Amino acid sequence: MPKPLPITDEIQQIKARLKELQNQQLDELKARRKELADELARVEKQIADITGAPVQPAAGAGDAPRKRAPKLAKLVKDSEEYKELGRNVQTILAKAPTGLNGKQIADELGYAQMNERNRIKELLNDNRLFKKTGQGVSTKFFLR
Repeated sequence: MPKPLPITDEIQQIKARLKELQNQQLDELKARRKELADELARVEKQIADITGAPVQPAAGAGDAPRKRAPKLAKLVKDSEEYKELGRNVQTILAKAPTGLNGKQIADELGYAQMNERNRIKELLNDNRLFKKTGQGVSTKFFLR
């Protein structure tokens, strides 16, 4: 095996030193971030002490991963549940002669989560029950 050239050794040493410095810089930044987070927590506690309001956790803070909503079964066309939901939507639309979009209908039904709202999409697109105008989020639904 040929002996490495001195310049190659020097390049390898410089690369190793660069990696070492980058790791050192990363450690310093992480330590600084922790200090700033601790300082922020102290300031928020002082604000809470003055205002009497509880300390709100920062958005995105927390150790728990985001929980997915459970999957709901699709509505079966012409099932009893489908008909009942159709009657409820018709009652809501009867009160709104100018029509409502899908989100407004879902809110009126008390559907807060997206998986619940998605269940009524098929019902709303049933041309036997409702007519619609517009496209996308600006789609409005009316009684037929």
